[in-house]
Amino acid sequence: MSLLERAHAHAVRLGHDRIGGEELLLAVLDDGVGYALPGAWGISRDVLVWQLEKAASSPAAGTVDGYPVTAEVLGVPRSSGLVELVVGLLAAGAERLASWANTG
Repeated sequence: MSLLERAHAHAVRLGHDRIGGEELLLAVLDDGVGYALPGAWGISRDVLVWQLEKAASSPAAGTVDGYPVTAEVLGVPRSSGLVELVVGLLAAGAERLASWANTG
């Protein structure tokens, strides 16, 4: 399953009609290297997932591979590797991430 497919599955589960940065990060956190990322950032994985799941939904601003996505996702270069993807999404939501670190 591709990253977009996993992100779409998270969006559907959360009742969203588009893929946003939150859903992409949830997809990254599902397995592999992404599973360990929150600890490297000094954030509880459970707290990060909880915060991502309760984040407000942004409207769709376009599509990627047929999936409706937010402007935040459209701003991430499609050729990005995992590290660039995560850094780009974190840069877009740095203030929120910093506040979440204080809750974990």
